[in-house]
Amino acid sequence: MGQLVLTEAEVRERFKKRQVGFYEFFNFQFEELTDDHLTISLDCGHEMLNPLGNIHGGVLFTIGDQAAGVFAMAVGRGSVTLKGSMDYLRPGQVGKIYATASLIHKTKKTVLLEVSIEQDQRRIAYGIYNFYVRTQR
Repeated sequence: MGQLVLTEAEVRERFKKRQVGFYEFFNFQFEELTDDHLTISLDCGHEMLNPLGNIHGGVLFTIGDQAAGVFAMAVGRGSVTLKGSMDYLRPGQVGKIYATASLIHKTKKTVLLEVSIEQDQRRIAYGIYNFYVRTQR
């Protein structure tokens, strides 16, 4: 579809630069970028579980926001989250999770994305994120 405004190399470089502060704790891994989606992953340890032994909802929301934000950057340049929502479908456990962001709609100033979060090839959460595009190429 030709919707990317940054190359994969540019996105990977910016992804690395974003792994500071709050995101440094998570150590997200860049998995894949195509014209249609971006996928990142996270190795969830016991420190990311809630008292019930499941991945904390805040962790799932955060990886969703990170995946959506990086893909929003790839299709619209600099952006900030305006709104996000997450539906938790089933509990996640210790292990690797994947967040895949896809474009729903784009204007000159906003990007609307959906994010599917999976573990062991099963969807555990689904989110919608809306971003304000600060700059464009």
